Amino acid sequence: MTPRPTTITEFLTDGSLAGLCDAAGRLLGADVVLRDTEGRLITASGGRAGGDGPLRVAVIQTLAPARFHAPITAGGLEIGSLALAPPGLEGDDEAHAERLLQMVAAIVGEVCELSLSLSARIEELDVIHRLTRLLAGDRDIDEILQEGLRLAASLLNADAGTIRVLEEGATVLRLRAHLGLSQRYLAAAASLPAQEAVARAALDGEAVAIDDLAADERILRGDAVREEGLRSMLSAGLVFHGEPMGVLRLYTRTARRFTRAEQAIVTSIGRQIATAVATARLLEAEVEAKSVRRQLEMAAAVQRRMLPNAIPKVDPFDIGAEYESSLDLSGDFYDVFRLGRRLAFVVGDVAGKGIPAAMLMSSVRASLRAFARNERESGDVAEIMARTNRALCRDSLPNEFATIFLGLLDPETLELIYCSAGHEPTLLLRPGAANAPATIETLDAGGLIAGVLKNAEYEAGRVALRPGDTIIASTDGFSEAMNFEQRPFGRQRVRYSALDILNGEPDASARRIATHLLWEMRRYTGLSTKSDDATIVVVRVGEREGE
Repeated sequence: MTPRPTTITEFLTDGSLAGLCDAAGRLLGADVVLRDTEGRLITASGGRAGGDGPLRVAVIQTLAPARFHAPITAGGLEIGSLALAPPGLEGDDEAHAERLLQMVAAIVGEVCELSLSLSARIEELDVIHRLTRLLAGDRDIDEILQEGLRLAASLLNADAGTIRVLEEGATVLRLRAHLGLSQRYLAAAASLPAQEAVARAALDGEAVAIDDLAADERILRGDAVREEGLRSMLSAGLVFHGEPMGVLRLYTRTARRFTRAEQAIVTSIGRQIATAVATARLLEAEVEAKSVRRQLEMAAAVQRRMLPNAIPKVDPFDIGAEYESSLDLSGDFYDVFRLGRRLAFVVGDVAGKGIPAAMLMSSVRASLRAFARNERESGDVAEIMARTNRALCRDSLPNEFATIFLGLLDPETLELIYCSAGHEPTLLLRPGAANAPATIETLDAGGLIAGVLKNAEYEAGRVALRPGDTIIASTDGFSEAMNFEQRPFGRQRVRYSALDILNGEPDASARRIATHLLWEMRRYTGLSTKSDDATIVVVRVGEREGE
């Protein structure tokens, strides 16, 4: 992990803060200066506090004592201060000036705190991304474990670490990767019983943090731990879809209390390593068995498990989905997950089919989820899509791209905020008043296909939903499905099929509508060979409780 900045000059480097001090001083009629943690004056490169260019520490040996200074803090540390230097003000003017400096220092501290948090999240995402790429790498299990351990120790600033894997009928944890430990310790602690209390908790999915190893009676081989000088430990299980595979342990040689955030990070890393290990084991088994068919079947099963097991229930929305792939592996995907008070739903289609499309789909889905979590408060779907596009452009080839529809449903306001990256037009069906026919609108605000142009811009669409509305988002596998005469099902038939089920069954559930549309497509294509994947997500808007 990159060392945390300790002085203000490592945060705001464009001279703006020094310029603010100069402007504040002119406004107050006093000298307002910016100082570093050693009390030295900070100016911009022009030599004046208000100059242009990057910040620099002025070459001044001594400064007159400040009449008042407001500390700037970030990450629990003082990183600088704003000072009111002599000659100062008097009476109420001085009190107002001091209050202003305190407020500005607090705001600057919040900005720096946000910068620290953002940097930490970026590093976490980078590690998770690297671990995810291990899934696609041609490496054996020991290489994956060693690389995963190295990344975990780097992110959490650990001095040492081990990964032990369950062996011998899942009763022994055998050492498979290590970092920063002596040969004497490794010889003494090469294996552990799986029923050790700390190991059992980690294998059950818990993150175990121990501040003082020497005082914890649960630790086996305590003598070896003390001789090695290990003081604190953070441990998590390697768990893949509920199956325990091993234990990751990170050590420090100075006393440390691991935060809840750090415990969550190491749990996530453990699961990522477990996924990579599970994939490597699968590949080894497939090579030994020389069964390509078996490989595809099991990889397809992994991909299907990436789809939502259960769709979250958020009143008054009812969501149903259908998914059908043309091959064992698909480039289509859908996702439904909570995002703060909102409910997010995604439908995507990666170019191509088979293994390459499926792996790219996994990357797109993971990126979109990560960026959505970062924007969960703002709900800025255009920014989420723009970041996903940039990530895809960076990590993919020119012929690898995806269409994506992202929608955010607000259960309090019934507002839909959405963005489409070149995706198949999403339909909004609204029941007509009295005996009037239903109307169909297309939701097409957004921008270019993701993965084509790095700096593509996206716009968000907003729709005020009403009870009875139905949203249908699908991939082009529906409209482009061919019959024996090589004629496509077509977008018009998708619309007719949707109106047909709503007219016949006005209260049909979202799942019933999705199933009906899939059946109509199958009936049209008959036994003709499937040419593309087909995915559909249906959202129905019901009455809110109390209305």
